[in-house]
Amino acid sequence: MQVAVIGAGAAGLVTALELRREGLHPTVLERAPRPGGTWIYDPQPGPDHGPLYASLRTNLPRDLMAFDDLPFVDQGAGDPRRFPGHAEVHRYLDAFARAFDLVDHVRFGCTVTELSPRDAHDGPWRPGLPPPASWRLRWREATGVHEARFDAVAVCNGHYHEPRVPALPGLDAFGGRVLHSHDYREPSAFAGLSIALLGAKASGLDLSLELATVARRVILCGRGLPRTDHRGPRGVLCHRPPITALEPHALHLADGTRETGVDALLLCTGYRYALPFLHPTGPLELDDSRPFPLHLDLVSAHAPTLALVGLPFQIVPFPLMARQARLWARALVGPASLPAPAQMLALAGLRDARFAAAGVPLRHRLRYGPAQWPYCAHLARLAGDPPPPPWREELNRLVSQARRDDPAGYRDRPFPPSPGWSKIDG
Repeated sequence: MQVAVIGAGAAGLVTALELRREGLHPTVLERAPRPGGTWIYDPQPGPDHGPLYASLRTNLPRDLMAFDDLPFVDQGAGDPRRFPGHAEVHRYLDAFARAFDLVDHVRFGCTVTELSPRDAHDGPWRPGLPPPASWRLRWREATGVHEARFDAVAVCNGHYHEPRVPALPGLDAFGGRVLHSHDYREPSAFAGLSIALLGAKASGLDLSLELATVARRVILCGRGLPRTDHRGPRGVLCHRPPITALEPHALHLADGTRETGVDALLLCTGYRYALPFLHPTGPLELDDSRPFPLHLDLVSAHAPTLALVGLPFQIVPFPLMARQARLWARALVGPASLPAPAQMLALAGLRDARFAAAGVPLRHRLRYGPAQWPYCAHLARLAGDPPPPPWREELNRLVSQARRDDPAGYRDRPFPPSPGWSKIDG
């Protein structure tokens, strides 16, 4: 069986490992010159750059982040903190790739341009036909355009590449600088300015605190924030409700108030799911909120030989990706089984109907939070594995609570040791 993996970030690397463990020889196509995916830092934003900013630290401790197969410990030349910076995560992924000889499976410098399902007669597949018999993959690299056929494909291209820009009335007339957090690198360009941030999740909270060290005023706008002003060492950090409209250098807010004299706007509004290479007649519908229909938010309900590893968010990503990859790899060769496509379609439709009845927006239907733990336990059962160790869920709960209580300082708080924690430097 010929299996392709699109992307050599965390999801692609662990998928390649699990495929190989099942006796398969994956071909991994990666557009960058090295493994790491999202965790490759680009100091100067340019084409296809990632979302990392210079000061970014993980919002999870390294022992919680780690794959089960390789402890995430400092190698002596990196960042020994329990919540390390992005460079240390990249070093860890590089060490993971080297430890399991995964680089030998990767073709670097390959940009996938088309993924097309084919029927049993090598014609274009359509919904309503039996599952695709094969997949045609086209990609571009330095030597030209290439094409190959595969029996199965894992899409592991991440979901931090296409910034979500809200349709705010007046955005074009704002007059100040507007950028997405995807393009932010460091705060010096905003020294002495009044800057607003829209979005109060992880990146919005982190960047508002960083910008408050150089800006005259920082206005963090988002849901659930108490309306407060805090004077910092450089200026004022204000918490406000979401922005509803803009006018030149001014914000209209959800509570009916207005903020003026704003020099710049930073959109911390998340990302759209993007599969630009997926053929329009393929087995998935795609908007900017999620691909559909999927079984277990992993496998195309029309085509179980197509997996999308790593779609859920607000999760502990690396261990969850590993559980997904293991189940799919085992299902390809037989030890684990998936339902028939008709049943997977029915289950996906039923789950989506429940979300709709509960009023869950499309963009939140892949948001897991605490639901990741029963999900991972379910994947483990289907794959014939023991459930995840309880310490992961408990440590994640403690970190999540600390993040809510102390967003500026939680990373440097002491947390209970775990079986995966190797403390460095006392």
